Amino acid sequence: MRLSHTHIRLVHSVIFLLLLLCLGYAIYSAVTGDITVWTWVVLVIILLEGLVLAYFDWNCPLTVWAENQGAENGSVADLFLPRFLADNLFRISGIAYAIALLLVLVRWFA
Repeated sequence: MRLSHTHIRLVHSVIFLLLLLCLGYAIYSAVTGDITVWTWVVLVIILLEGLVLAYFDWNCPLTVWAENQGAENGSVADLFLPRFLADNLFRISGIAYAIALLLVLVRWFA
């Protein structure tokens, strides 16, 4: 099945939104101390995303897919986001994840 670059960007945007919601829920749970099984589920989902990115040498696999589909520039990281945010997305998300995980662990073991 051959998808256009726009379709791949749309899929990427949906995945990004779901991961952003997971990260937001993890931070909310950490800050409020309302740690449930869903907190752990979203933390694992985000960790799995990090492992996938690490496996692909910190490139989104959808970028590779877009390039394989013939896109000149396979970048799907822009996600219709401002350039600065798109360029620093891994760094910002990683820091937010680390803070959320640390807070969850502190609250869990306190």
